[in-house]
Amino acid sequence: MNCSSRTATNGGGCDFGGGLALPRGTRYHSAMSTVFPRKVKTQFVTNDKGRRVAVVIPIKEYEELMEDMIDLAACIERRNDESVPWEQVKKELIANGTLQA
Repeated sequence: MNCSSRTATNGGGCDFGGGLALPRGTRYHSAMSTVFPRKVKTQFVTNDKGRRVAVVIPIKEYEELMEDMIDLAACIERRNDESVPWEQVKKELIANGTLQA
């Protein structure tokens, strides 16, 4: 196996490095563009035919990506939840002392 290095950018939100690419116009394209706006230093492991079979990223980047994925999953799960108007939330935060008027 061989390793190659490159810095991947999202190029407008389509290519997130590590082989994760979403076509424009897909349902999750804009969400993923928002979640992964940063550049990630990647190393690719290739097989004997030169095809990428794995990706190596710094552990800090991995941890940040996992946190972002958990946040995205929570957003998707809650997409149909009832929303609360900001004025109501603000009033409750002021009432319980979390926010100063």
